[in-house]
Amino acid sequence: MPSSADLRVSNLFSFNSHVALVTGGASGLGEMAAQGLVQNGARVIIASRKEEELKKCTDQLNKLGPGTCEYIVADLKDKAGCDHLAAEVKKRIDRLTVLVNNSGATWGAPLEDFPEVGWDKAMSLNVKAIFYCRLSPKLRLVKNFQLLC
Repeated sequence: MPSSADLRVSNLFSFNSHVALVTGGASGLGEMAAQGLVQNGARVIIASRKEEELKKCTDQLNKLGPGTCEYIVADLKDKAGCDHLAAEVKKRIDRLTVLVNNSGATWGAPLEDFPEVGWDKAMSLNVKAIFYCRLSPKLRLVKNFQLLC
């Protein structure tokens, strides 16, 4: 006997009532995640350091709807940057249902030429930012929080 649940793809993968934060959301995998969320109905906030890229990406994503996109300029290289992002998110929304914790960087040098400063920069963004964004009290206190990645 068939289930009475609505199992249409449009229902199973709808983000109509979701609010998402995508760090590193102005390019690469973050931009693709934001696009998928916007195209499936979510309200999406993308965050990155480069405002020009954020503006361009936001404009493009808002044309794809039915969801919407907005941005916050944030440098997540340290705890203060993560706290700033969390405070700005909290000012705009009363609930966050999706966090795509995607910020990351590489140094761009061959392994044998990789300087310590490059390693420190990559570790700060690739490890500390994910840790601090995930554990930020301002984001944890937002209602209905779900961690995607």
